[in-house]
Order: sequence, then structure tokens, then C-alpha cells
Amino acid sequence: MAGHLPLKVTNLHLKLVKEFKKNVRLQNAKFFDRFNVYGFVGYFQRLPDEYKMDEETGLKDCHIFFYCGDEQKDEYFEIHLDNKMKVNQVYLVM
Repeated sequence: MAGHLPLKVTNLHLKLVKEFKKNVRLQNAKFFDRFNVYGFVGYFQRLPDEYKMDEETGLKDCHIFFYCGDEQKDEYFEIHLDNKMKVNQVYLVM
């Protein structure tokens, strides 16, 4: 199982969330399918409820996605959003 390190939300994370919010195809993609988006180096993946971290954060996760970006910069982020698609937590996946 991968380790998760909570991160402070950065502009890159907000850019990823903005893309997720506006991209209905990404929001409805099958779980674990790699989804490439023009303008982004890596790929997105929707994750199922088994990835929720409600107990750890005390916040209810409604949307969870993974972004694998520039591997040289260790851009492996799991982003958890609430029902209004606001960031609950961003994790570095190790």
C-alpha cells in the first residue's frame, strides 16, 4: 500500500482541481482509467470510495482523483474533494 503525505495546497493543485471541476468526461470516467488532458504532462485517474480518508481528516470526501504528472518532480498527487468540489486534502503518494 502506498504512503500518503498530506500537503499544503499549491497553485498546481488548484489548477488540477479546476480541470476536474470543468471536465465532465473526467468526472464520469471509469475508475482507474488513465485520462489524458491537453495541457497537462501526465494523466488523471478517478478513484473509488475505498480511497476515502474521512476518518483521518474528519471531512467527507465525495470526489477523489489521482494525478501522475512529471515524474522527475515527484508529481504523484491524490486529491480529495467535498460535495461542492472544494479541496479537503491533497496527498503526495509515495
